[in-house]
Amino acid sequence: MRKLTPRYKRQLLHRAKRAARMRTCRPREVVANRRNAAREDFHRILDSLPRPKLDYTSRSNYCCIIPPQKFSLQENYEETLAFLLTMRQMFHDKFIIYEKKRLSIFAEFSAIHEIEPAAGLVLAAEVDRWRLATGRQPRSFDLEWHPSVKQFFSQAGLFDLLGLTEACPPEPSVETPLETLRFVGGRSVHGEAGSKLRDGLEALCGKTIGPRKKVYDAIAEAIANTRHAYPSGMSLWPSKLSGRWWASGSWNRATNVVSIQLYDQGVGIPATLPRSEHWSQIMGLLGLPKLLHPERRDDKLLLAALDVGRTSTGQSGRGNGLAEMAAWIDETETGFLRITSGGGTMTYRQGGKTTSALTPVKFPGTLVEWEIVLDE
Repeated sequence: MRKLTPRYKRQLLHRAKRAARMRTCRPREVVANRRNAAREDFHRILDSLPRPKLDYTSRSNYCCIIPPQKFSLQENYEETLAFLLTMRQMFHDKFIIYEKKRLSIFAEFSAIHEIEPAAGLVLAAEVDRWRLATGRQPRSFDLEWHPSVKQFFSQAGLFDLLGLTEACPPEPSVETPLETLRFVGGRSVHGEAGSKLRDGLEALCGKTIGPRKKVYDAIAEAIANTRHAYPSGMSLWPSKLSGRWWASGSWNRATNVVSIQLYDQGVGIPATLPRSEHWSQIMGLLGLPKLLHPERRDDKLLLAALDVGRTSTGQSGRGNGLAEMAAWIDETETGFLRITSGGGTMTYRQGGKTTSALTPVKFPGTLVEWEIVLDE
């Protein structure tokens, strides 16, 4: 009989733990089916979007994906989303065969002439996700970028986020009223990130953004809510790097407007609501008693979830951080809170005024935009 040395005991313990995990884990077929379903869902979304232009000739040995000149999820939703998701698919595939030649993939940022901060955050997150998933370092041709786009990404710290060096810093003569906060992101949902965002915005504009604790709590709770974006038992495609979020902010000197953008690549708020402790309340607000009512709309679910969060102060559950942001809009009587997630989008304004709509195509993840006007 083998002597139970300390090392052998550790080996036995390791084997026992591994066997226990194997007994409790789901069959591989179930996991594979969920992964395949997630990929099919992704391709259904992609197929419903207009195809972006592909350029096979301007860069030797590259297939270039051409984004729209106006890169905006508000004013150019379908074309912008089509570029983002095509880039995700083609970066995952690594190369394309064209006329019997194997071409690498290149995202042609130089085609963008105007960029919206929220869309810029989603674009940066997509490249960062690819970098982290593959361990490969992207290449930047920022010498060719439009001056305003280069200014935006330089201020927002895209090069630091991706571990790159700018080939050419922006020209000092490039003057834009928009000042952008540096991108932050990670998996942690602790309060330090919320504090960093708030303090960064105040340093950016040189002004106080409301009561410190109230604004900090709203941002911190909104970030903490991203932990619900990647539930177990629900797959995403590509499946790597679940649990991450990205955030940024901006200040417009001309309009004195400050904003925060928060993004995750999860399954979306409407998909996670049936698991919420407030689901029965949400269904009651919508007049939908059945769990899977066929008339359930994602935009109405977003409205109901926010309303439940606003009337459930002190209770845990997704929505409270967004409800605190809505409360601050009521207090300042300016700005808006916009949530785009799943197949819907909703906007909250002062006094409880809300608008909502179905998006032309399902948005993969959740994008939160919060904006207020500062006092002079």
